[in-house]
Amino acid sequence: MLDKVARCALALKDQGAGQTGPTPAAGAGAAPIPSGVVPLTPELLEWARQQINEEEIVATLRDLRANGGLSSEEVLSALDDEAGRS
Repeated sequence: MLDKVARCALALKDQGAGQTGPTPAAGAGAAPIPSGVVPLTPELLEWARQQINEEEIVATLRDLRANGGLSSEEVLSALDDEAGRS
């Protein structure tokens, strides 16, 4: 599951890298979008939602609760590995 999340994050980063345009207006109390951050378009957000289904997320969360999670070193290592492949 972690490798799928990493692949999706990298794909979103790659797809959003060339996008420019106005930043959406911040709602009341919303923090402004930091410089260099590209807001997700509705198309990118929909694509991301299609990559992982709810049943998969719930099953993974149940497994984490039952068996424990990964250490931060394992998470960072998996992200580094996935980034090296793209």
